[in-house]
Amino acid sequence: STQSTWEREPVSKTDMGDELRITPRLLRKICQEKDLYDTPELNDKLYLHYKGFKKIENLDEYTSLKALWLECNGISTIEGLDKLSQLRCLYLHSNCIERIENLGALSALVVLQLSHNRIRVAENLAGLTSLETLNLAHNCFQKVADLQGLTECPSLTTLDLSDNHIEEHEGLIDILQQLPNLACLYLKGNPFVRNMTNYRKLLICHLPSLKYLDERPVFELERRTAEAWRRGGREMEIEERKRFQEEKEFADKRNMEEFRKLQDSTRLRTQMALDRIEREAQQTAAATTPTQTVPVLDAAVPTGTSANAARQQPESTTEPTTEPLHVAAAESEEIDLNQLD
Repeated sequence: STQSTWEREPVSKTDMGDELRITPRLLRKICQEKDLYDTPELNDKLYLHYKGFKKIENLDEYTSLKALWLECNGISTIEGLDKLSQLRCLYLHSNCIERIENLGALSALVVLQLSHNRIRVAENLAGLTSLETLNLAHNCFQKVADLQGLTECPSLTTLDLSDNHIEEHEGLIDILQQLPNLACLYLKGNPFVRNMTNYRKLLICHLPSLKYLDERPVFELERRTAEAWRRGGREMEIEERKRFQEEKEFADKRNMEEFRKLQDSTRLRTQMALDRIEREAQQTAAATTPTQTVPVLDAAVPTGTSANAARQQPESTTEPTTEPLHVAAAESEEIDLNQLD
């Protein structure tokens, strides 16, 4: 197909001015490079990172965007996003942004990445009613009071405030308790973490929905012992730890018993099945075996003589003697007299 003029010609210095700007022409060229749509309204993502842009502009036609990558530029002000009402993920980390502003139209936004900037105050978050993940790591927060604006966004589940400059923790827990859905919290790298006694215990027992704190998850044992510590100090914590261990051993024993019962039941069912298969095999074999007939021997055959031998004996041609016994005796006496003469 024939390429349009903006596809054939490179970006000129006239388009760029003294610095690279986000122009409609350049946006279409980037869409071509990234195999996106030529029509701005059809794109649901846009990659504008690592370009050296200093201003967000000319995005009004991209009304269907769901994700926008603008990290690693030179942007100092959040602006030009009013028409992106469907935007769900906005990546603005590693820029020069000093304020959180002009985000009121992004009611569908779920992820906001603002780490590695110059932000000093959490503010203007009230319009982000769907926001769940907010990353403010590596910024310039110095006081807990600077975080008060976080309470405008109770939908947060993940909050990253690591590697800032917060030295005091007083009032921090009060702010975090106003985030009822908070499950993941990152505070490491702030000076107060090193100086705060019982840091993990305090946060865990005051934030019941917390599942992950800094570099490791919050397991059931840690939560139960932290809450016990809050109720009665170290002694109750030790008792709760012992109770948890006993419950675990009892549960393991019960599970083992259930497992053995299952094994016995399985063995019994298996043996019954094997027995049934063997019986069916025997019945099938008995039904398919033909009946054998035993040959009857001739009664005239003498004992010890086989039937075949009896059959093979030639029939006698001599007629049976029919003379009376006294005639035969007379003839015998005559033969004897002749022998005497």
